[in-house]
Amino acid sequence: MVDSVLDLARLRSEFPVFERLAYLNAGSNGPTPARGVEAAQGRLRLELEVG
Repeated sequence: MVDSVLDLARLRSEFPVFERLAYLNAGSNGPTPARGVEAAQGRLRLELEVG
């Protein structure tokens, strides 16, 4: 038995592209989740400002 329930709506909200498209991923490259973009932006900002 699975202890946690997968919240598909919350998971789907991580991918803004799904608001306008049905993305059929073939297992290669796919859309980036919002939290991934935010993490990358934070890291790039750090490298820009701190080095």
